[in-house]
Amino acid sequence: MKRFCTMSLAGAVVAVFCAAAFSQVTEPPPVVFGSGGGSSTDGTLYLSDTVAQPAIGVSIESNTALRGGFWYLPDRMHIGPTSPVAIAMFEAAVTDRGVELSWTIASADGLEGFNVYRSVDEETGFVRINDDGLVGPAETSYLDTEIEPGRTYWYRIGAVDTDGEFISTVRSVTSPHRNVELHQNYPNPFNPSTRISYYLPRAQQVTLTIYDVRGTLVRTLVDQPVGVGHHSLVWDGTDSSGSRVGSGVYFYRLRAGNKVITKKLVVVK
Repeated sequence: MKRFCTMSLAGAVVAVFCAAAFSQVTEPPPVVFGSGGGSSTDGTLYLSDTVAQPAIGVSIESNTALRGGFWYLPDRMHIGPTSPVAIAMFEAAVTDRGVELSWTIASADGLEGFNVYRSVDEETGFVRINDDGLVGPAETSYLDTEIEPGRTYWYRIGAVDTDGEFISTVRSVTSPHRNVELHQNYPNPFNPSTRISYYLPRAQQVTLTIYDVRGTLVRTLVDQPVGVGHHSLVWDGTDSSGSRVGSGVYFYRLRAGNKVITKKLVVVK
């Protein structure tokens, strides 16, 4: 007599036939090692979805096998087919620059690259955010800079190979509340150029200007709507006519919405 079993692998339900006698494993009971995907109690082996989990194995006497992300028991049961691409780890963490996604691939036969998906809902609404094409197969991280403070996001990645796309587990992060920030230019003092960076918690109209110590406008660097996240640009030490400014103290001012921040920089010759 056979029992019909199903398992969800890579977003699809895979059907297999497994012996009913296997549900009650004869002594000695199997030893489950690795994390996630299964357990053994009173000689009964319980199988669960192992897609995107670390490598898992089962040892029954001398029959032992370890496959990245999937169960495999020689001559007894094979939950599969085993994918040549297995996502062993996927994590998401908030950093000063945005949400850093990182992953590890247990095996990568035929891997073509990755898609990165983001949603504001745990179950639905995932949208691919790698607009420039697949993330390279050798990459192990992705930085999402287009996030808003105080919001929760859900992420997953898709490993793409010649057989299709294998989706990871979902990870969520909540970005902290942040205000408009204007960072100190670097280098400072400088010659001939310096980089100015700022952060916006939401998309808004931005004006970034340079003034001399008398309050005279020297150069307007930005005057347009700017998206959420970190931004930076280089000032080459020239005024609005393209002439190089003289040595001395200058001020750069960021106006974003109703927020105004001013910092000092020094030009040296």
